Amino acid sequence: MRKYPKVKNTKLGVEINSRIIVDPTLKPVSIDFLMVGGGGSGGYSSNYASGGGGAGGFIYLTGQSLSEGLYSIIIGSGGTIVSTTEYNGGYTTFSGLTALGGGAGQTPNVNGDNGGCGGGAGAGGSYQTYGGTGSQGYNGGDGGYGTAGVYGAGGGGGINQAGQVPQHIATNYYGGDGGDGRQFSIFGTDYYGGGGGGSGLNFPGIGGLGGGGTSASGAGVENGVANTGGGGAGYNGGGAGGYGGTGIVKIRYAANAPLMTGGVITQSGGYYIHTFLSSGTLIF
Repeated sequence: MRKYPKVKNTKLGVEINSRIIVDPTLKPVSIDFLMVGGGGSGGYSSNYASGGGGAGGFIYLTGQSLSEGLYSIIIGSGGTIVSTTEYNGGYTTFSGLTALGGGAGQTPNVNGDNGGCGGGAGAGGSYQTYGGTGSQGYNGGDGGYGTAGVYGAGGGGGINQAGQVPQHIATNYYGGDGGDGRQFSIFGTDYYGGGGGGSGLNFPGIGGLGGGGTSASGAGVENGVANTGGGGAGYNGGGAGGYGGTGIVKIRYAANAPLMTGGVITQSGGYYIHTFLSSGTLIF
């Protein structure tokens, strides 16, 4: 007796033996999307202040044509510190595009790492240190050096602002603040991501708006916020900075019903929004 495949209709097309065959009559859909890479870690320090981690790079495009198919989405991990080594954030990828991970903040006397947004430089001591370069955002802040013992570190770069340099005001010494991220309001609830991490000193650098960690000495040092790509905070002497925050992908399109599956699906103002907080697959 001949066996016939099990067939049933789905919103996407025809399912044959649990394999979806996409309806060839579906046309490309116009989508808007945001991608943010993982934030870089803050720097390790055994003496002076370490730099704040740079935010993950971002890609934000509107009115892009998406054809039917399966799209693998990788969400960048936050940068970590292993022993005394700082790491950049991981890449976020979708549809052939890559949002770079943020550059790591660095230990004293070392320049910040390059990345999506640049990592903050470690305290320079007797010579200048420089923030890392941001290729999809802003640069990290330079380290302080020399005059009046301003050995503060630079803040990590954000996607909307460069990391700040340390300041000496009156008798107070301030670590460089992290650069601010950016607010995106088209995805239903406002999303604020891509803040750089603050750097260490007597008065710790503040994390940039959008998930950047604020510096401290001891257990109070902050990680970048998950799914913002925020940079981890630097440290003020004798310990490890914070870890970077993980990245994110958000995709939206106008429709009366969901046309795709994958991620967390919400609806707002005539649009469906797919939010990927972890790696997965978008099926259209």
